Amino acid sequence: GINPTIASLEQKLASLEDAAAAWAFCSGMAAETALFLAHGRRGIVCLGDAYGGTLELLASQLPLLGIPTHLLLGSDMNRLDEVLSQGVGLVFFETPTNPTLEIFDIHAIAKLAHAHGALVAVDNTFASPVNQRPLAQGADFVVHSCTKYLGGHSDLIAGALMGAAELLAPVWNWRKNLGTTIAPEIAAQLARSIRTLPVRVRQQNATA
Repeated sequence: GINPTIASLEQKLASLEDAAAAWAFCSGMAAETALFLAHGRRGIVCLGDAYGGTLELLASQLPLLGIPTHLLLGSDMNRLDEVLSQGVGLVFFETPTNPTLEIFDIHAIAKLAHAHGALVAVDNTFASPVNQRPLAQGADFVVHSCTKYLGGHSDLIAGALMGAAELLAPVWNWRKNLGTTIAPEIAAQLARSIRTLPVRVRQQNATA
């Protein structure tokens, strides 16, 4: 993780989300897993739909490690306050969601979660930093599957986690010891792709 190509990429990733720091991973799932293990041990609540691997990790695998998990549909938002009162430490959601494109109010969820002492992580993969900045709306972490819009050329798999340096620090050893650091050559490809991110997403917006 101390390769200079990786470090250069992480500076770019942090700047995309106006974050203090960023870690690059070998996949989006790797980024989420390290985040959940570092900050989710008191319990994790996932709002709305999400990538299938994320749901399987939360529903089937993390409970085997003694990590409480709660899956709430978007229509169950009225139950979030009740679940948070149980001592959950991390709220995770995608917005827009994959694949149903459900939208969540980041600011409102972050305000409620913080009132209960929980952190908030937003998967910003589908919106991209061109369209949405979750940290500015009160989120503590932003997660990306860089395989999609950030990569943009269907030739790499990678993930990223952005946030405050003190919050990312506990994630470092999970990434290192799980063996999920991005490879330097993939980091170089992703840095290439980021150069065209605004041009690509704005044209995709216009086409849509």
